[in-house]
Amino acid sequence: MDRKLVLIIDDMGNRLRDGQAVVALPGSLTIAVLPHTPYGPRLARAAHKAGKEVMLHAPMSNLAGTDLGQGGLTAEQSEAEFRATLAEAIDTLPHVRGINNHMGSALTQQRLQMAWVMDLLREKELYFIDSRTSARTVAAQTAAAHGVPHLSRKVFIDNSREPAAIDGSFRRLLEEVETTGLAVGIGHPYPETVAYLQGVLPRLRCRGIRLALVSEVVNGGENQSGRGLPPEGPARPAASARSEPYFDAPLGHIGLGFGYRVFPEVEYAGGEHGIGTADENALHQVFQVTDTP
Repeated sequence: MDRKLVLIIDDMGNRLRDGQAVVALPGSLTIAVLPHTPYGPRLARAAHKAGKEVMLHAPMSNLAGTDLGQGGLTAEQSEAEFRATLAEAIDTLPHVRGINNHMGSALTQQRLQMAWVMDLLREKELYFIDSRTSARTVAAQTAAAHGVPHLSRKVFIDNSREPAAIDGSFRRLLEEVETTGLAVGIGHPYPETVAYLQGVLPRLRCRGIRLALVSEVVNGGENQSGRGLPPEGPARPAASARSEPYFDAPLGHIGLGFGYRVFPEVEYAGGEHGIGTADENALHQVFQVTDTP
């Protein structure tokens, strides 16, 4: 079985040195760049040149009411304003192949607004990654209904910046890959995360695991040669499993649920962090990829 690990590094664009360290990491990583950031376009170009893949990390409204900054998407926007905001954010970055949500515990529960997102992505032939910041997210389901290629996040690898904690989360991610053949992990441009990945990524082959870009998975093997996705839709992954529901915090994500242990996972957000309130547990498939339309 071809075991694939999709590894995404979120929150790129505000810190040049941290971003450059991520771009220099070995292997086929995907970087998610915040819109309208000072170094976003520069890092996107550098990542593309280095063989990485580029996504828009789209800010979406959260239950904590945290300010989203420029390019934020909310349920209060009209459809025209919503679509224009998202389209502009996509257009600010070169080499964008898809998007994932930054925060979004509130917006990803809204079927109407998620339909607006997916309609635009379908038009632009882009994919969607559900960061799963709420157990009640309908983003992946809506993507499927609109024929948008998509995957869902399984593990945030750097809920704690302690090397031992990063190692534990990454090992859980690898166990998922070895069990199901495919898993999506998300990290952040912490120096501790970069240092850990520098050491571990070159050794993945020894475990029979290879890094894969999102487009390779959803396109059944296509690489970065083109921006768009094929109209017939993505390939179905080898297997699926239950996901871990996660919830975003005032400045990031927080999560619960792996067996009987609790793993709070907080998203990097310009060097600040916060903790929110967990929601009810819910079970979803880890990977939801559209059927052929």
